Amino acid sequence: MKVEAATISAAMSMEESAIKLYSERADAATDPEEKALCKWLAEWETKHLEALATMDRELTEAVWHDNNLWPL
Repeated sequence: MKVEAATISAAMSMEESAIKLYSERADAATDPEEKALCKWLAEWETKHLEALATMDRELTEAVWHDNNLWPL
């Protein structure tokens, strides 16, 4: 599960970077079509990040369960 966790973590970092890039581009864009595209891309990457965060939580819970680490 270490490989899965590392992969998810790396993917989350890339999504965060993409969201930042597209959001900054949207803010700086003067062309309405470019602004709209960059906003759409930032929202799309945000959905990816949310999906990855869900996977990360599920993986963490599975590890906790497998190792009897749930708090009493």
